[in-house]
Amino acid sequence: MENIGTSPVTNQSTINQIDEAIKKYLTDKRRTKSAVLANFARMGLDKAPYIYRGPKNITPRKGYTLAQEQAAQDWCIIYNYTDETLGIYNKRVKYRGNLNSFKDPRIKEKEAQQLRNDLEELLQSGEFNPFNPEANRRMLLDTISLTIPEAIELYAEQTILEEKRKKTVQTYLSKLNPFGTHYPDLKINAINESHINNYLNSKQRESKWSIKTRNHAKVILSGFFNYLKREKYISKNPVSEVLTQKGAQKSSKNKPFTDEHLTLINDYLVEHDPFTELFAKAIYYTCIRPIELRNLTLDMINFNSNEITIPGEISKNKKTETIDFDEEFRDLLDRHDVSSKSPGLYLFGANRTICGKESVGTNTPYNRFMMCLEALGLSDFEYTLYSFKHTSNIKRYRAGWSIEDLMKINRHSSPYQTEIYLRDLKAFVNTKNKRTPKM
Repeated sequence: MENIGTSPVTNQSTINQIDEAIKKYLTDKRRTKSAVLANFARMGLDKAPYIYRGPKNITPRKGYTLAQEQAAQDWCIIYNYTDETLGIYNKRVKYRGNLNSFKDPRIKEKEAQQLRNDLEELLQSGEFNPFNPEANRRMLLDTISLTIPEAIELYAEQTILEEKRKKTVQTYLSKLNPFGTHYPDLKINAINESHINNYLNSKQRESKWSIKTRNHAKVILSGFFNYLKREKYISKNPVSEVLTQKGAQKSSKNKPFTDEHLTLINDYLVEHDPFTELFAKAIYYTCIRPIELRNLTLDMINFNSNEITIPGEISKNKKTETIDFDEEFRDLLDRHDVSSKSPGLYLFGANRTICGKESVGTNTPYNRFMMCLEALGLSDFEYTLYSFKHTSNIKRYRAGWSIEDLMKINRHSSPYQTEIYLRDLKAFVNTKNKRTPKM
């Protein structure tokens, strides 16, 4: 009897029949793995995935460095793939993922290297088939998904830094960066409601976050994950199931001044700091926001009609709007001879110069006002530069201004925004001698 187990197979036809039988026997998964491993064995290292960074010998555009111009090109990962069961042999494949959403050269190079390594690992495992993307979507997410710190860096680059003011950016990152520190290695697609609650609860315990701060952090995290959902990094926002805590404390900041304190502050600024006096009274008389005042140039002031036009490029709401100012503020401007100065100058210049070529520093007015409060012993009263705006709104309202009038001077789009400035109104109202009308 012939011993099949030890018989040499020498007939080529028999070999072909065995090969065909094996192909029919293997599952899709095993066929792909076998083909890919063989493919890598044939390809060699020089055919493994590599980074394509766009055309070489490019000339940077004006204002761009060579690295920035290169990062602006269309990047992808290129590799060759074989699956004999599908009749695919050494086919060239390009994979971009979200690689071209990165604009910073350093970040884009780092992400490209990581993506190349991840793809090579996937392909060598034999578990991945680029020609069946839907079946491999979960595997791609698990392997290539960003960590929390990486996603925050991308979000900051693409959204926060481009669309929001510096102070707002600092507020966002003060809540997002600790979240990345809390989960340094966790992938974004692995985050769920429990992770969010764990982070927020720990910050309440360890950093003594108030209910209001916790809820504000939740809003920032929700915006972060909504961005990731829009960009197809995740399929669901995990913050959507996190409850907002009730009983949030009313803010004690930006409190309106008492009449006594307002007089003390005014007298001090008139004598010791004319620059900060003008800045504070500009807020009081015009209700223009501090960041807008810093960027206000004299050509935005119409001295004939006593109007100020705030262009959209410096306005918080991105709208160009015009407001009136009264004779008291006009007298203050005339005291500094503002109308005779060059129209291109900033009203509030650098080095505390009234009318200067360069804008005053971001924190200078605030720091000067804090020095005033400290000198007067008022540092513990929760006053800020915005207190001038709150005080102005309350005094105007009590003097007969309507909510609609206040909306116009504040450039608000809804009565709700305006009413925020009247939240402390009752502290200035005395009903002791008021009589109730007869029924």
